[in-house]
Amino acid sequence: AGECGSSGNVNVNAPKQITVSSSKYISVSCSYETTCAVTTSGALHCWGGDMNSPVLGGAKYNNVSANITEGLRSVTMGYYSGCAVYQNGSVACWGYGAYNQLP
Repeated sequence: AGECGSSGNVNVNAPKQITVSSSKYISVSCSYETTCAVTTSGALHCWGGDMNSPVLGGAKYNNVSANITEGLRSVTMGYYSGCAVYQNGSVACWGYGAYNQLP
């Protein structure tokens, strides 16, 4: 619910511009239940399911500004985990690690 930037359970069968905040984005990645994007200022915004992640603020199915507020270059979302690359080249990962998805 909300993975496509809509407010509910809606299938989107063609590309559709969405507005999840007034921010502009430089990187976006989708996964099973969650979409995350990096803003031009390097902050992380996510929407959809929260993967039980403290990084995503614990707000399920909402647009959330994650606990990473600056310094990111890109983000990649997996089935129940995600990783982000900082502008300095370091990496941060989060999510469900039961199947060794996380380093």
